Amino acid sequence: FPDENFRNYIKSELTDSNRNKVGGDGILTADEIAAVTEINVGYKNISSLKGIEYFTALKTLDCSYNQLTSLDVSKNTALAELFCQRNPLVVLKASSDSMNCYENPLSAFVINDKNEFDITAYGGSADNIISDSITGGKIDENGIIKPDENSLKVTYKYKYNDKGDTITCSVGFVIAVNETNFPDENFRNYIKSELTDSN
Repeated sequence: FPDENFRNYIKSELTDSNRNKVGGDGILTADEIAAVTEINVGYKNISSLKGIEYFTALKTLDCSYNQLTSLDVSKNTALAELFCQRNPLVVLKASSDSMNCYENPLSAFVINDKNEFDITAYGGSADNIISDSITGGKIDENGIIKPDENSLKVTYKYKYNDKGDTITCSVGFVIAVNETNFPDENFRNYIKSELTDSN
């Protein structure tokens, strides 16, 4: 459990299906793991759920409102409900075709000088992207996503299991306020300090 916040949840809040605390002693037995059917780690500022794969009896996972960029629940074969909204997810791997993933699409925002996004950096694969589902840009065979000219968002369908089930993902490309995009220093300073929206 490399993520400290997830590890702290396991140690102090994890319960089995009868609401008995488990893991408080820093050790999870096979029986304790098998008895965990629900995990709720919403709003815990978690960036990795590595270790979730141990909970193979898990039926419900709520990991909403965290900092997850990828989520692999392919080993959680009993999973029926997944709440993963409000995460900057770009990659989801799952095994169940009956799983509900609430509040699609998954989305991420990118700021870089190349104006591109590498899905493989988050554990994704170009092979899992449905090529005719791509709008607003292009994805090459290496998993590099680039927006079309005048487009700030690329949307695509991503296969998250071996059965071919898909989830809609989008990558928003925001504009960095830097010397490349705004070469005039005075205009750049105005953008940084004085620019306002319509509200």
